[in-house]
Amino acid sequence: MSVAPTADQMLRGEPDETPRHVRLKALGVAVTAGLVIVFMFTPRFVVWRGMIVARRLPFPEIHRAFDTLYQLQDLWAPADSHSNAVLAWRLLFPGIWYYGQLPALWFFALPFIGCVVTLWLVAWLNYRRLESWRLTWLATALFAALPWFFVSTGWLAYFDSWLMMGLLVVGFVPSRVALGLTCLLTPWIDERFVLALPVAIAVRLVALGYVEDRNWRAALVDLAVIVAASVPYPAIRAISWWRGDPGSSGYIERHWNEVQSVPVSRFLEGLWSGFRVSWLLIGAALCFTAQRLGARWGFLFAVLVIASSVASLFVAADMSRSLIIETPVMLLGIWLWGDLKLPRYSYVLSAILAANLLLPAAHVVWPFKIPIRYLYTEIDRYREPPVEFAADTYFQAAKMMREKGDRAEAERNYEIAIRLDHQFAPAYLGRASIRLEEGNVDDALADLETALKIKPDLPDALLMRAAIRRSRGEIFPAIEDLREALATAPADWPFREQTQSFLNDMTPKLSAPPPKESP
Repeated sequence: MSVAPTADQMLRGEPDETPRHVRLKALGVAVTAGLVIVFMFTPRFVVWRGMIVARRLPFPEIHRAFDTLYQLQDLWAPADSHSNAVLAWRLLFPGIWYYGQLPALWFFALPFIGCVVTLWLVAWLNYRRLESWRLTWLATALFAALPWFFVSTGWLAYFDSWLMMGLLVVGFVPSRVALGLTCLLTPWIDERFVLALPVAIAVRLVALGYVEDRNWRAALVDLAVIVAASVPYPAIRAISWWRGDPGSSGYIERHWNEVQSVPVSRFLEGLWSGFRVSWLLIGAALCFTAQRLGARWGFLFAVLVIASSVASLFVAADMSRSLIIETPVMLLGIWLWGDLKLPRYSYVLSAILAANLLLPAAHVVWPFKIPIRYLYTEIDRYREPPVEFAADTYFQAAKMMREKGDRAEAERNYEIAIRLDHQFAPAYLGRASIRLEEGNVDDALADLETALKIKPDLPDALLMRAAIRRSRGEIFPAIEDLREALATAPADWPFREQTQSFLNDMTPKLSAPPPKESP
């Protein structure tokens, strides 16, 4: 007779779990942990509406997406913005989309797919090491509550999730085939992979036990694979720079001029925002490495981590996400601490996770800081969007263009208002009036029908539709529209007299007796 497993057994996992069950449970851990983090740290998805506006707006969530769309149309086209000049060398995914002629929408889904795959790998690695589903979930949620995840789920066309997966493979996956492919391909997703390699290699030496077991032969073979697979990217970049690549040279010059104006306090904010309370786990990784491998190895590891953390603040303006290079160290800290088999270790991880969930988080960039709010805040913001993403903003702009006589720009703004809010009846009415002026009667009538379906008592739309119906000989429907317009319009409606006169002019014609037939 089979006995149902206890809750504790289910949380710990059992030695006879099949690999398939482990993979499925790891996927469940990845999805649930990711959803919790998205709930607590929700992207400003209202800003994504800026893609509808089709204008460059000063929001990092969409800033890169425009240049990415141009890149998908012309792989070798230079970016208009100097901050996106790096796209010229991040060619792996754009190249696949460009030559495969794949839909752009799928391209923007890639970072989200990367989040799921990366967290799945994290959960699988955690369970193999920690042997407890409770600890696995806590460690995976801690791993997701970091800027790489915030950026990948909020900033369109940023591929930090795939960069993160590459660093995980280097740091923790024994397979040399996976190691070689990762080092060969990941730099073409994000060149920061090359800058992060020293830390990831150090993590690999500790996590896979190479230093502790003095397995120098295996370590050297891994290092040879990493070097051989990683060399092509920096070599090609160096040759291009030597031959006068204007994009790289100009980017570095502007970058240096900008960084000199950043106050020290902003650098400290950027440093904190990278991990917040999870810096304790990075500290644990350094302490336990020194404890297990000796003071010399611990000191060298600490110097590497500290130096790379400080240097990452100067690599790019978005400091929070630049600290991604230390994320494998945080995971190593969780593992080394877990190796002590402390009875209350899950409480430690729970406390750190709770602190990171409750303390404010932000994207910290050299010139500004963007707080990251939870789901209900972003839903409220979507319902009452900022002026840059409000339909009425572009409706008013269209009216101004009409007054200036620029019908093309007015129509474009009406269309933006409609795309931002499909239930914004006045925009349909405005576009209908322009289409009538252009002689496009059928499309104008379609806009009027839509406007009246949304708001049946819109007198201006009723008057305009009556005029179209009269011109087509549809007298009865035209009269009904005019009467409805007069009945629903406010007393001070400016077209009341015109409508009444229009109605009076049509009614006698309707009531006049038909002409007598001649004998």
